[in-house]
Amino acid sequence: MRRVRPWLRILLVPALALFGSLLGWLADGSLVASLVLLVEPVLWVGACWLAYAALLRRDTALALRILFGAVAAAASARIPRPPAEPAGVDAAPFAERTRACARGLPLPTRTVRVLQWTLSADHEGVVAAVTEAAPDLAVVRGALSGGEVEALAAAVGGEVLSLAQEPPIHVFSRGSFDLCGEADSWNDAPAPGTALGLAFVAVPGATLPLVTASLPELGAVRNWEASLRTARAALRSTVDSLGSSLLLVSIDAPLPLAGPRLASTLRSVQLLPASRAPNWPAWPLPLHTWDQLWVAEAWRGAPMKAVRARGPTRAGMLVEFAPRWPVVLPTPGDDDPVR
Repeated sequence: MRRVRPWLRILLVPALALFGSLLGWLADGSLVASLVLLVEPVLWVGACWLAYAALLRRDTALALRILFGAVAAAASARIPRPPAEPAGVDAAPFAERTRACARGLPLPTRTVRVLQWTLSADHEGVVAAVTEAAPDLAVVRGALSGGEVEALAAAVGGEVLSLAQEPPIHVFSRGSFDLCGEADSWNDAPAPGTALGLAFVAVPGATLPLVTASLPELGAVRNWEASLRTARAALRSTVDSLGSSLLLVSIDAPLPLAGPRLASTLRSVQLLPASRAPNWPAWPLPLHTWDQLWVAEAWRGAPMKAVRARGPTRAGMLVEFAPRWPVVLPTPGDDDPVR
């Protein structure tokens, strides 16, 4: 045993790095791997305790190997880039019926401030925070009373549209909501715990198709892995079918490491991440990215700004989107007729 022990010490760091890489590759594809990554802070506490125990035994080399191994595991878990979800699921039924609306929108002429916030049971201070943030478009998830909906609509200064999903999604616009065919909003549930929605939001200077996606929480439904795979594939097919360069996708994705397989899937349909910063827990130190904003090629996002208030366990995310291609409106000359 004494002859084997030095080899075990040497292999500790590469073994932990390999373990972290395996977890990263399986993330948001395996419930066990996702749960392990979810409690990563607890594992760090355990690693520090083991390193401290080694120091108490005056084994400095082992303590350093434990710490370097933990760092190697955490770094390796973030390196793998799993393949995108294949297009094996049909798009949401509303995609074909709204494709002409999504592709026929004019290019935007000004920046758009978008706020995404998932609220817990306590909404204290949210209205004041939204008022201060002054978004043009706010996507708020969570059960709100009628009074709270009215207060948030007044804070944004426009109309509100509630999507029939679970949890409820309220979209607040500084402008209005455009009709596409016979409806101003569309919903679909491709898998248990999953919801897709679509609305056409008109704000000053821009009209954009907004896709909302809610993915199943860890272990909340039976066959969680299968439901998540179906949700990713349905989202990919829907975005690809809509084919709009103005698309904005708001996702509630309670996944560790911000869902690497989800990110690969969205990149495969030419979406770019506008906000994938940690926002849960809201205090004291955000560790996980529970909410994400992705955009199509017409938009360029500025760095995300966190919006916090008492009560919600997640921080809100405020992003300012600028048109990637400036639109110069024609200026009538002296001899041109007034338009």
